[in-house]
Formats: sequence, C-alpha cells, structure tokens
Amino acid sequence: MIILCIISSGLSAIAQSADGQRRPIIDMHMHTGLPHEVPPGMPAICRPAPCEGEGQATTDPDALLQKTLEAMDRYNIVKGFLSGTDLSAVKQWTKAAPERFIGSPFVLKAGNPAVDKIRPMYTSGQFGGVGEIGAQLNGIPPNDPSLEPYFKLAEEFDVPVLIHTLGIGPYMPHFRSAAGSPLLLEDVLIRHPRLRIFVENAGYPYRDEMIAVMYQYPQLYADVSTISWVIPREAFYDYLKAFITAGLGKRIMFGSDQMVWPEKIGAAIEAIEQAPFLTEEQKRDIFYNNAVRVLGLDGTERSSAKAGMK
Repeated sequence: MIILCIISSGLSAIAQSADGQRRPIIDMHMHTGLPHEVPPGMPAICRPAPCEGEGQATTDPDALLQKTLEAMDRYNIVKGFLSGTDLSAVKQWTKAAPERFIGSPFVLKAGNPAVDKIRPMYTSGQFGGVGEIGAQLNGIPPNDPSLEPYFKLAEEFDVPVLIHTLGIGPYMPHFRSAAGSPLLLEDVLIRHPRLRIFVENAGYPYRDEMIAVMYQYPQLYADVSTISWVIPREAFYDYLKAFITAGLGKRIMFGSDQMVWPEKIGAAIEAIEQAPFLTEEQKRDIFYNNAVRVLGLDGTERSSAKAGMK
C-alpha cells in the first residue's frame, strides 16, 4: 500500500519520488515504551541540562501504538526495528502490524529476559533481532561476560544486535558513562565476527573511538536515533558530519528512538532531510539502503560477513 502524505515546501527531494510520494524509510530504533515509568504528558528528554524538551509523553500503550503507526504512515516508514522490556507489548505491536515491525527484546540486565525464555520466539520467527541491549543503563559494559548468551543467540539465528554503548543515557542511578565506550565492544566483535551490531546514537559523544572501531570491524554499524532531536542540532550535525567525512556514510542508519514521544519520529526525519552537508545519495543510504543491508533483506550483508571470515 502506498501511503500518501503532505509534502512540506522545505522537504528535500530525496524524501520523495518523481510522482511526489515519499520514498520508503526503515526506522532501526523504535520502542514500545520506556524501561522506566514517566508521568503522562512529560516533555521529551533533552540534553544538556538545563533545557526544555518539546512534546508530551504518551504513556497509554494503545494510544502510543496508534500514534506510532500514524507517524509511520505519514512518513512511509515501511519497517521498524522494535524492542521493549515488556515482551507482551512487543508481541502486541508486531501482531498489530506484522509487516511493519521487526520484534526484539530489550535487555536491561543480564538474564532479563532469560535466553531460554525468548529462544522459541526466534525459532517461530516472532523476533528478528536482539536488543536494544541496554545493560549500560545498569552500569554493565558491553564486554561483560554476562551478556555473552545474547550475542551467541544473535549469531545462532543470524539476526542483528542493537546496543546502547555511548556516553549519555537516562538519569538512572546505576548508569555509568565509562561503561559506554565503544572500545569496549572490541572484545565482542573479536569473539563474534559474524555478528551485525549497530550502536545507538553512533556512540555519542565518543566520536573518535567509534570511528576507530568501525574502521577496524566492517560488521559494526551505527544509528543516529535520539541525538537527532535530544542534543542541539548543531552538535548533532558536527557529530554526523565527522562520520560522513570519515567515509562511513554506508554504515550509518536512521533511527527515531521515539519511546513515548511519537512526534519525535518526524523531528528525527527532518534532522536528516535538512542536513546541508548530506548528498541525496547519502540521505537515501541513511534512511533506507544501509538498513536493508544490515537486516539482510537483499542477502548482501549476510553473505559478505561470512565471506570475510573465509
């Protein structure tokens, strides 16, 4: 089904085809909610404090699903990599739109959810990814041995892994910025060379560390998620441009990380569309082509990753 939408006068040509319809987008970072409770109507998070966020939290699960689907229709988001701490919510969303969502469990700490509990969901095809692995929110670094079962599970079923490995996160008591250095991913990448891992927010603000690890390990990708709307736009553009200048435009993916603020889906798309330094081809890669490769929708990434190990 082709979704018709209103195209604003300032919209980049890359967002629409010759007939004026939006080109498809894959959102590689979506959630059924937050890993912690917030009051209804709470403004969206922002950094650095003090700052004022825009939007109002939609905490009713049914309303959040409906608003998210409406935004996906509006912007022609054809696929969404979806995770949540509540597995029943992930199942509900994927059941509501099975062709739109790629279900995945949110791992807040090792053993929750237990690998044995979620394994049948991969066997049945209900889940198509692992993570967000958000163990850093509890101070657990990505190379902690307790997370090994999840990486092995992803390797076994040949599905991509989303991980929170960066210097910022929600204001949770056990969060540690030091546990988010992308350099800590190196142990995982060496042990699991066939994994397709993508890092939330491109590891912000660990720019140089993230670029170094991406250079060394071709199976490592990044999404831009909340830094497209949480931090000042100029800071986001400076960060993203560094990756483009470094030649990593084929390894950056779009993600809204909408959580309980579905209106931020549009804000995240706008940030990419309006980036003055991105070519039309680079925008198309970020919005769609790179995710196709990571998800294995064309078979390219799976075969190339394995070929590299021969």
